[in-house]
Amino acid sequence: YLQLDDVSFAYLCDEKFCDGCRRNGDDPEALPRVFAAAVNAALQGRPPGKRAVLGLVTTKQGTIEGDAEIKRRIEAAAAYVPLENICLSPQCGFSSTHHGNAVSESEQWRKLELVVRVARDVWGEA
Repeated sequence: YLQLDDVSFAYLCDEKFCDGCRRNGDDPEALPRVFAAAVNAALQGRPPGKRAVLGLVTTKQGTIEGDAEIKRRIEAAAAYVPLENICLSPQCGFSSTHHGNAVSESEQWRKLELVVRVARDVWGEA
């Protein structure tokens, strides 16, 4: 499968990072389109039959994403990769650093249940 752990979008929320971009001659306002084009190119250029795993459920916050939003993002990815070659997962581990994340055990289970529920709605039972 193809895994893209793209954290570059999040850095654009950091003004210090944006200042560094400007010093390097980059326009932080234009970078989301540049980053999206790079992700789309990787998806379009993947070897035939390879799956793309979309980490659409955050493991950094306890807020539970809505089913409809996750499905909308899967549908958007299907413009670049056939739906049968797309998978859904949490974005990362629930404890990405030794400090962990502010996500309770019950929220972690609800997020995993969300992944299963949306996957069943989109692709049916395995």
